Parts: sequence; C-alpha cells; structure tokens
Amino acid sequence: MQQVLFGQEIIKKLEDAGRYVWAFDKNEISKEYNRTLKVKINDNNDFEKNLSELCEKYETYPEILIDTTGNNSIKKHSFNLSVDEFKQQLNDNLASVYSHVSAYAKLCSRVNYSGKIILLGSIGAQMSHREMVGYDSAKGGLEAMTRGLALDYAPYNININLIAVGPIESSPSSTKDEEKTENLRKLLPIGRYPDLAEVAKFIVDFSTNLPIFITGQKITVDGGLTSQLRPVYVEKLNEPNMYKLGEDK
Repeated sequence: MQQVLFGQEIIKKLEDAGRYVWAFDKNEISKEYNRTLKVKINDNNDFEKNLSELCEKYETYPEILIDTTGNNSIKKHSFNLSVDEFKQQLNDNLASVYSHVSAYAKLCSRVNYSGKIILLGSIGAQMSHREMVGYDSAKGGLEAMTRGLALDYAPYNININLIAVGPIESSPSSTKDEEKTENLRKLLPIGRYPDLAEVAKFIVDFSTNLPIFITGQKITVDGGLTSQLRPVYVEKLNEPNMYKLGEDK
C-alpha cells in the first residue's frame, strides 16, 4: 500500500515539475493526471514489452526510471514464516525490481541513450523491523544490487542510485496508536516524521537534477534516525537544553 501511495505522490510531483510520465502498475491507476500515460501490466515481461512499444510509438525514451515496486504485507515472526513466503518477499521487493531495471538499461544501451535509475529502498536494510525479515533481506539485497549494477551500467552512461526511506507520517505500515506514534517521533533527531509529499518531492528533485557521475550511491531520508547511536532522551548530556527536549519541532 505504501509503495502505491509513493508512486501516486511521485507522479504528482513530476507533473508539478512539468514532466511527462509513463506510469506502469499491475493495478488500475484510477487517479486522473494531466501529463501521465497510465499503463496496466500483468507481469514483468509486460513491462519490458510495453516500454519498448511506447518508445517506438512516441520515438522517445524515458529520461528517468523511478521504481517504487515493493510489498511489505507479510508480517510474521521468522519461526512462522515459510520458505515460500520468504521467497515471495525476495521476488516482490528485489527480483521484480531487477527485471524492470534490466529492461530499461538494455533499452537505453541499444540506442546509446544516457539513462537514470532511482530505486526506492528502506532503512530496514540497516535497522531491521520485527516480523519483516523477508522484506528487510530484500531491501538489503537492493542496496547491493544498486552498487553492482552501477559498475555494469557505467560504461553505457547509465547511472543508478537508491533512496532509503525511514518512517513516514501516516504510513499504512505504521501503528495507528497516537501515543505510540508520539513515542516513535521522539526517536528521530529532527523530532518528527516527514510526510509522503515531502519525501516524494525530494525523490523528484534528486532524480531530475542528478549528474551522471553520481552512481551506485544510497541516499538516506530518515530525519537522522540511522545516524545516532541511541535516542537523545536516553543520552547522558551535559547540555540537554541545547537539544530542545520537550519542544515542538
């Protein structure tokens, strides 16, 4: 669900920036957009076929591939997670992304086109979630894949980078308990969660202004969560007033 919302928000931000968008999704994209061509696909082969046909029809090639593919719907303790369910998470969050990226990169290389690829990662690759070992394993693989593909694609003037996203306000995967949510916000040095629109705007701004020589990198968007050893309120501080504890951010 969160991946779908990300996709919709990114489309909106791209349109706001005056960009034309080809949106591929296995589900019907019901929301109306002014500059977006909506393409329903059934599987990964459909993506490659439709992408090639659109490029031929419009005699153009997408400047950027932003892949928000993912599924974090399976939440189980590892004792209760079957091997098939684990494999499903790897397929939904890693193998499917590889198939899309590979199709786009090969297309760019055939016509000597300099492309950009942005993948949506998660800080779960660095700081694990409970009951999401399959999802986090896939996101860790996504980071390794980004580095490996950067080396393969560099000779063809195609760059690939990953944006690892942390907690997001009103995320479908977060608790709906406001007291718990407030306690979670305190974990972030910045003192609050970003919302979907803020993160989507960053993804669009980053991808549309990205020089070719930045490749194989992970950019983390998490309000400083993964930068700290421990939350500020459990630190023994000499000058606690400098950290604005208890103030609204």
